[in-house]
Amino acid sequence: MFSFFEETKQNNSIQKPMNKQPNRRSQQPSSSFNTIKTVTKDTLPNGIKSKLIGTQGNQTLELFLPKDVMVVTNPGSLLYMRGNLQKSKLKVNSLTSSFFRSLSGETITLSEYRGLPRSDQTGSTSNSTRTHSTAYEGGYITLGLPYIGDIVCVEIPKGKVFKFTKGAFLAGTSNLDITGNLDIKQFLPVGTDQVFVGIVEHKENSTGPGYVWLSTYGTFETIHLQQGDEIIIDNGMYLGSDADYPYTISRLGVSFFGSILGGEGWGMHFKAVNKPMTIYTQTKSIKELIFMIRALSGSKRGGSSKKTKKTKSKK
Repeated sequence: MFSFFEETKQNNSIQKPMNKQPNRRSQQPSSSFNTIKTVTKDTLPNGIKSKLIGTQGNQTLELFLPKDVMVVTNPGSLLYMRGNLQKSKLKVNSLTSSFFRSLSGETITLSEYRGLPRSDQTGSTSNSTRTHSTAYEGGYITLGLPYIGDIVCVEIPKGKVFKFTKGAFLAGTSNLDITGNLDIKQFLPVGTDQVFVGIVEHKENSTGPGYVWLSTYGTFETIHLQQGDEIIIDNGMYLGSDADYPYTISRLGVSFFGSILGGEGWGMHFKAVNKPMTIYTQTKSIKELIFMIRALSGSKRGGSSKKTKKTKSKK
């Protein structure tokens, strides 16, 4: 009789390897040393095994957590868990960090999961803090998206800070701090939606690279800019990039009024002046989806406001 993980290993061995994400840019950065990059390998240095389930555009993420390895996730993203794990534990960082994370479209709290060692305790009432498969070493969590989209894993080297669009965080390793920040540039133009962005950075005294899984609306594209290249990305299509990459706000139309009336608005203008850049984009905009739903439901873009008439009673 096979054990739980032996059977899982055999089942996984006959499956196709994890689908590689699309990368329609043939040029690669000149050097990958100490740079933020996409990760497609299924086993990370900390022992976490990552697997994408489903087809492109409709994916879920399965993570195997070895003993004493932790990840934090977006609350509500768990589909199921199996094996020997610590059940969801509420994770609250500093008030400042939680406040800015909420402004960037994420939740104030995070959910923490940890792989546990084998235990002699059995039964559903023996230990309410863990799953019931206590005979196994570590376990699996499977995370899903609230909308149709893909999942990308990004490696964050020590000393680097990664910036991502609001609402994109799905999971991250425990050596990373997930917070948010104010992007003052986005106050200037009209119609942008990146005033607050998510920030991923290493915790103090953390070791090794960190890994973050981002959820996309639609699929995603990894765009590599060689030195001297430039690109303008619609704000709703921006997914993430190195926080050190400078950019300016540029209108997408020929004229100011053309950008507004034409519906194109403004975009983020990146230019690789001194070094290559790697930028992540998504193929659909959640903002436009919200506008379309409101339009189809008969409400205005800014939300419907109904005025109630007050009647004065006559004496």
